[in-house]
Amino acid sequence: MSKPTHATDPDALAGAISALADLYTRGIGGGERGQAVELVRQHAPDPYWRWTGDKLREWVMDEYRALRTGSERRPGPQSNMPVGAVEIADLLGVGRSTVDQWRQRGLLPEPRWTVGGRPAWAWSDIATWAAETGRIQ
Repeated sequence: MSKPTHATDPDALAGAISALADLYTRGIGGGERGQAVELVRQHAPDPYWRWTGDKLREWVMDEYRALRTGSERRPGPQSNMPVGAVEIADLLGVGRSTVDQWRQRGLLPEPRWTVGGRPAWAWSDIATWAAETGRIQ
């Protein structure tokens, strides 16, 4: 197994970890999870890109928890890291129901992607929107 030649990109790794953690949490396997695993492996530093199975899952879930709880790991406003409603709520310090209401009222920007059947936004879009509407400094 050789490491892919892609450069390690912290934002791409964070997005890949979030997507894969979501799939693990919802018990989704098959091709969709395989693609997410490969994306994580492309951007993961040594030795993590070599890991498979339970060892990879454990590392991904640990990193995902750190991403969600570590204020120093908050993505910059230019980050294209994919975020879902749960991550938006965490990053903006509001409840998940608030994010759902913003979406139902058409206040959020249009999502860029669908990950596991759920909408996903680029953090840069959400950060810009939040700054323009006074929801973030």
